[in-house]
Amino acid sequence: MTDPIQFALAVLLLLATPGPTNTVMATAGAVNRGERPWLFMLAELCGYFAIVVLARAVLLPLIDAFPWVGIALKAIVVAYLIYAAIRLWRTRISSEGVRGRATPQLVALTTFLNPKGLIFAITIILGLLDWPGLAR
Repeated sequence: MTDPIQFALAVLLLLATPGPTNTVMATAGAVNRGERPWLFMLAELCGYFAIVVLARAVLLPLIDAFPWVGIALKAIVVAYLIYAAIRLWRTRISSEGVRGRATPQLVALTTFLNPKGLIFAITIILGLLDWPGLAR
């Protein structure tokens, strides 16, 4: 992916795809009523940065050496997504809004565990490294 426009479109499409982070961010916007939105954006960026660094430095080499680790990682991600879906499904909503508050910590954790982070690490970041002038 050496074309900057193609890279930007891939990033935007991936971030716009509905997922757990988008759900928590929407909940934070609705429940927290615009309270320090920059903190939630920073938490999301930190979550993505952490998973990309972990994936590139530890997970990808580990998966190359031991393919079963990739299968275990997929199982963990699926289990988390099922847990998040059930938790969201069982959340009580009243006329006053959602019980509890979405926190920046929840956004960071949800983003860290979001499979999109692995997609960034494995495909999009590798594509970025193919750009002329950037070394691997």
